[in-house]
Amino acid sequence: MFTCHPEQYKVKVIGIDPGTETLGVCIMDIDLNTGIILGTRANTFVGSKLPFYDKQIATYVSPKTARLKAHEENLYSLFTFERPLIVASEFPFFNPRMPHAYGPLVETINTINVALSRYDSCNKLYGIDPSSVKNAVGAKGNAKKEVMAEQLLTLENILLSDRPLRELDEHSVDAVAVAYSAYKNLVLPTIRSF
Repeated sequence: MFTCHPEQYKVKVIGIDPGTETLGVCIMDIDLNTGIILGTRANTFVGSKLPFYDKQIATYVSPKTARLKAHEENLYSLFTFERPLIVASEFPFFNPRMPHAYGPLVETINTINVALSRYDSCNKLYGIDPSSVKNAVGAKGNAKKEVMAEQLLTLENILLSDRPLRELDEHSVDAVAVAYSAYKNLVLPTIRSF
């Protein structure tokens, strides 16, 4: 009799909160049979502290370029190890009060795209606008980290397997919300259609 290993029915969604220095990443394991979230791990990576950070690039080009290159290498390694089905990122929006923030965020999205296409040229990065991310978890558009964490705690499906949600920094909390938004809008409808 043929039996399938439980891992064959598990998929991973990676949610990303972009930033040129700090980049939040959440890995969400989902059971394809039931749609249940099996585990969630989140971390914030600091570009200038990654082992891929090249001080020569920082000196001769720019520190931001060195950080983005370090994020690219780190994400490529992460994608290769975790093998996600879906990678989603919060997409930047133009804020007239902070116009200088938009360009670097676009560069970060490009970095994520490069790492993802190196991992799998057929996989596409799903962009989710900030208000949709917050709506997915039931928070208002201007919600702070504490409010987002409280909203995530009310969701019965969220299971954080490595540490409590309240201990995460704002970038990790946002990455969990991005992963949950992708789960809710991309994974669940597919499972329910079978």
